[in-house]
Formats: sequence, structure tokens, C-alpha cells
Amino acid sequence: MFNKIGDAHFQYLKGLNQPYSIATSSSDKLIQETYPGEEISIESYDDIVEKVAGLCKCGGQFRLDAPARCPKCKSTDYENTYEHGLCYD
Repeated sequence: MFNKIGDAHFQYLKGLNQPYSIATSSSDKLIQETYPGEEISIESYDDIVEKVAGLCKCGGQFRLDAPARCPKCKSTDYENTYEHGLCYD
């Protein structure tokens, strides 16, 4: 996915004051220190990610702020107890 997002991911990382994730913290720090491009806001990054995700085959738009849904019935009526460590979206 990051390959499809392109430089926007580097621009987003550059503007962070912490790593994007623990697993990528070393490379994130290197990017933050050496990437020559301008940084972008989380809002701009989210817009780019949603554009890359495109449309669902039903015509709907994939959104980062969409509510979590049951993968079977698509209901958003749930109570997240975090007991199982998984949460579908």
C-alpha cells in the first residue's frame, strides 16, 4: 500500500515527532532526518490514502473514519471490550 501512496507517506513521516510505528521506528527516524520533501498534515495524508483506496465495487467510498462493522452482517451496533485483541473494520 505504501508503494501506491508514494512520497505522501514520506511527507507524512517527516512531519511526525515520533515513529509511525515501533516496527518501523529506525527507518522512520532516517526518513524524518533526511527526506528532502515538505511535510504534510494528517488530513492531507488521509485524503491521499482514501483516494488511493478508491471505490468499492458497489460504488461506495472507502473511508478512514468509517465506523467499525461486523464482517458478516455489517452492523455498527457493537460494544468493543478489547477482550480478544481484534476489532474488525
